[in-house]
Amino acid sequence: MVIPWTMFSMLPMIMCRITTSLVPMQGRPVVFVCHQIEMDKVMQHRPVKESDIPAICLLPESPEELFYCFPNASFPLSADNLRKSIAERADSTVIELRGQVVAFANFYRWGQERCSIGNVVVASAVRGDHKGNPVVLIHMAVGRNALYN
Repeated sequence: MVIPWTMFSMLPMIMCRITTSLVPMQGRPVVFVCHQIEMDKVMQHRPVKESDIPAICLLPESPEELFYCFPNASFPLSADNLRKSIAERADSTVIELRGQVVAFANFYRWGQERCSIGNVVVASAVRGDHKGNPVVLIHMAVGRNALYN
């Protein structure tokens, strides 16, 4: 049986995920197994800018995709709907890969007790290869920082 424990850390312009598993060995003490996944060094995260809005609006490629990231919007995502979401929510962030916006997210609920990540959307070209993970990991770190500091 593997019992996973994951710790996230942010380094300048690099996101790392370190996973430690407790693996009971036959009759031996528990062994710690560590794996590190280093995200592409050409990725960076930053607050959303007005100039990002057209690129973000193109990230959801179907009504189904849009429903999962912007449930109250109609397809295609309009700049006005996106601006409204950015204004009503907190910490709207984009992930860039080689200068291109490939992911977006923000908080729809934030405060002293909890933070909830919403509007998460990742470009289809980078789905499945961990390039979208930083947008969630960054918000986890920001939320944890807001709650515990």
